[in-house]
Amino acid sequence: MNGQVARARLPVVGIAASAGGPAALAAILPDIAGLPAAVLVVQHLHPKFVNEFVAWMARVSALPVEVAAGAMRLRPGTVYFALPGTHLKLGAGGRTVVLDAEPATLHRPSADELFRSIARHAGANGIGVVLTGLGDDGASGLLALRRAGGTTLVQDAGSSAVHGMPAAVTLLGAADRQVSLADMGRAIRVAVRARLG
Repeated sequence: MNGQVARARLPVVGIAASAGGPAALAAILPDIAGLPAAVLVVQHLHPKFVNEFVAWMARVSALPVEVAAGAMRLRPGTVYFALPGTHLKLGAGGRTVVLDAEPATLHRPSADELFRSIARHAGANGIGVVLTGLGDDGASGLLALRRAGGTTLVQDAGSSAVHGMPAAVTLLGAADRQVSLADMGRAIRVAVRARLG
């Protein structure tokens, strides 16, 4: 490809959350029925809660839910969750999942690592979303995605259970738009449709 990085042809959505995230995701996932994009989710979570969390998401989601596995081929209209202890990344060409233990970061999986991989391999076809949570994970990765031409959304202060991650995104200038939780599903659908023309 003349030295250029292969980019995803279809939209790819990355969503990151921490404290308050499970409830926020439970509000968004029922509202994205028929979404023609793969959705990769990083939720900071203690390992002992993973099975219960994924089962909850599968019950409420309008799309099929899977736990991400290495080299898994992405299917549009499917939600993929990261397991604790490994980073969830978009693979080259935007068609596969990559699970990677490196780099060692405070959070593993890291939202920054997810968003940077989407910036690298999806570019303008990437949509990044940061929801409620503590800390600043996701802010610099979302900025990289925005600079790559992707669409970046952040949950607004009024609807965030914990405004740390969204506030870090806003402070860094990494978000195209602040969106309420009630409107986030629709905002994701609109962003995906815009990428499909």
